[in-house]
Amino acid sequence: MRRSLVAATLAAIALVPFVLTPSEADTIKAKTLTRTEDWVILKGKDFPRFKGRNKDKIRFYAQKNGALEPIPYQIDKKTIEGNYCWTEGDADKIVADPANGNIVDQDEIVFMAKDAGDLASESSFPAGQKAVHLIQLVDPRTNGTGWVYAFAFDDPPARSTRKYTWIDKKEDGTVTWHGERWMSDNAKSTWNACRMTTLKFARPEDETPDFSKSPSIIDCSKVTLRLKKWFKCLQWDSTDFYVKIGGYINGPVRVVCQSIMEFDIALGFKLRAKDSYIMTYANASTMPTNCENPIDISETPGESWYKLLMDLNSKTAKGWKFYNDKNPTAVTIDGKMDDAEKKLDKSWPDWNCVFGPEGAIIQRFTIPKEVVRNSNELYYNDDMSQEEPPEFEPGNWGCFGYKLDLSGVKAGLYTGDYVIWYCAAPYKQGDETKYLDVVDKPLTTKVK
Repeated sequence: MRRSLVAATLAAIALVPFVLTPSEADTIKAKTLTRTEDWVILKGKDFPRFKGRNKDKIRFYAQKNGALEPIPYQIDKKTIEGNYCWTEGDADKIVADPANGNIVDQDEIVFMAKDAGDLASESSFPAGQKAVHLIQLVDPRTNGTGWVYAFAFDDPPARSTRKYTWIDKKEDGTVTWHGERWMSDNAKSTWNACRMTTLKFARPEDETPDFSKSPSIIDCSKVTLRLKKWFKCLQWDSTDFYVKIGGYINGPVRVVCQSIMEFDIALGFKLRAKDSYIMTYANASTMPTNCENPIDISETPGESWYKLLMDLNSKTAKGWKFYNDKNPTAVTIDGKMDDAEKKLDKSWPDWNCVFGPEGAIIQRFTIPKEVVRNSNELYYNDDMSQEEPPEFEPGNWGCFGYKLDLSGVKAGLYTGDYVIWYCAAPYKQGDETKYLDVVDKPLTTKVK
């Protein structure tokens, strides 16, 4: 590997004009990658020269302005079964790493694509490094390219101190989620770690976020589940769902939390979310969920459904608008359903977006193929005279989300995901592409 890097470096230098400044001499090719919102997840097996080395001896760098500088990264340890080794949480939730910190195939290595840099010459490599891997990132849309370097050391230098995301978890159940330019919490529903009752964006003029100066844009997130079984209709909402954090890994590039949810439907039947997670990144949260449904649900049309919603705050989300892939013309949110809002295409959207001066929220609900059907639909209500409990501010101020038809769903395990992007201001229509591309047009990666 080292010989091939040297050969590539010499070949590239031969093509460069003779007179160079020292900084220019250390850079072979400039970064052309312009993607800013992508997280990159690689496996331990992608780094064969690091196998068996301790994760604390690894550092990630990017070439910028002619010199390599450390960038944020994390190495999440996993068991041979593929479960995360939780480093924080209650004592009974901590999972010891069977490899004692040494890198193995199933481990996950995470960094942000925006931290990639130029292609460097070996003269830039840090002193004392014992092994190196070059990671190449390519945008499939534009072929824009960037590079990241991973080095192993016996005596590693300081790592980057930058944190993109972290959580604060209190004894009373309050969980505060921090991103790069957003924060949220469940302070009004402490029994449900997944529920948002606060969502704030950093002010554009504040280089360092000060969320004490920012209003919460939402009233709350909320869910309602209605099932028909045994000739009865049973209904639950966000006040009935008890979700707590088990073990977790607390940043700096992503937070990974064990999501524990279980509640009785009736007669001892329990709905569980087994091996499910809540993850946050600099600009997003994602909830990969495995839901165990214990009963066959009635096939009666319209009697069984699930709503996944977010309601905005009428006092703070002024000037906000709504649009999605089925409704590209944005409608204004003002607490009154006008003709354009009444005529919205209600077919199931791939994504929804609300945006305003403070930022934007993009949501995508990925459902299992077994429940994909034409009767699933967009939920949208901008009428403050109508209530949609459970809520803290009565009425709907651009309440939006998904309504999933559960009629005839059989007992079994169902896998899905719910992704929310928290987009910093300024935001305009069309910006959704750079966030959705994280999933729809992922970067191609090559580790050398």
